[in-house]
Amino acid sequence: DFLATLVERGPIGFAGLLILIGGVALALMRLLGLARRIRSPDLSLWAAALCGVCAAYVVYALSHEALHHDTLWMVIAFVFAQVQIAQTQLAGAQRAGPVPVAVATRLVPTAPGRPLLRGL
Repeated sequence: DFLATLVERGPIGFAGLLILIGGVALALMRLLGLARRIRSPDLSLWAAALCGVCAAYVVYALSHEALHHDTLWMVIAFVFAQVQIAQTQLAGAQRAGPVPVAVATRLVPTAPGRPLLRGL
């Protein structure tokens, strides 16, 4: 896709493609940093998965025209949307302050296989 972009759209189009790739890469680095600050294993796993998908698309684009695939644009939308969601979560967590921790004193069975925590 890189060579096709250069041939079909010229140097300005190729520069636009590089700016797009750089913007997505910066957003992914920001998402990884936010996941580390939020300390969410789920968000860290999701950010790593998005990094893997984007890296796979870059490799795929070496021999195919990936810009025509709807899934590429969906993944890019996921990246930027997840950055916004993570920033909102971090801002909310900073406003809320530290979370109080409750310790359960004992387990009281309520039904087979469903314990109830008492003393919270």
